[in-house]
Amino acid sequence: MIAIPLDWDSLKRQKLTQEKVPKIRHISGASTHHPTPGAADKNSIFSRGASNDQLTMKDWASPIIAVALFAFLTPGLIFQLPGKQRPVDFMNMKTSMPSIVVHAIMFGVLITLFLVILHVHLNV
Repeated sequence: MIAIPLDWDSLKRQKLTQEKVPKIRHISGASTHHPTPGAADKNSIFSRGASNDQLTMKDWASPIIAVALFAFLTPGLIFQLPGKQRPVDFMNMKTSMPSIVVHAIMFGVLITLFLVILHVHLNV
């Protein structure tokens, strides 16, 4: 049976007396550790900050590249492929459904190229 504490003091006492999750031994002898929910491991994009309660990002390449490509590949902002009258229009600030599809495909190809194939990282 699980007891649910209803007041603040019992919640604090319960948190102070909680033990860490024990290691589990498998039949093969290998041990695994089940981390607490929300904890960051060494392969995560998050790492523990100075106070150990705060998670900080390590790699800023993904959001910076995604935002820059989104801004530069907006149809009509710098160029529009295909254009209204020509195959390529420059700075016309208009868009069409075919140009949205073409720019979305270009965004997907470039973001895959930078992040998956070239493994671009910006550690901060």
